[in-house]
Amino acid sequence: MEQFWLMAFILTLIIIGISLLFKNKTAIMFLVPCIFMLLGVVILIVSFIVGRWTGMSLAIISIAVFIASALSLIVLGVIGKIRNQ
Repeated sequence: MEQFWLMAFILTLIIIGISLLFKNKTAIMFLVPCIFMLLGVVILIVSFIVGRWTGMSLAIISIAVFIASALSLIVLGVIGKIRNQ
C-alpha cells in the first residue's frame, strides 16, 4: 500500500513539474493534468481488456495516475489563484 501512495506522490510531482514548465501559458498548464487524467482512464479500460494479474497491475497504475493528476490539478489551481492575487 505504501508503494501505491509513493507512486502517486512521485507522479504528482512529475505532473506538477511538467505543468510548471508552461507557467506562462495558463491553458496548457491546466491541460497537462487533464491529459494525464484521460491517460489514466484509458489505461483503466485497457486493464479490463487485458485481465488477470497484468490487468490488475495496470488498473492500480491507472488509479495512481488518475489520483496524481487530480491532486496536481488542485495544486495548480491553488498556485494560479495565489499568483492572480
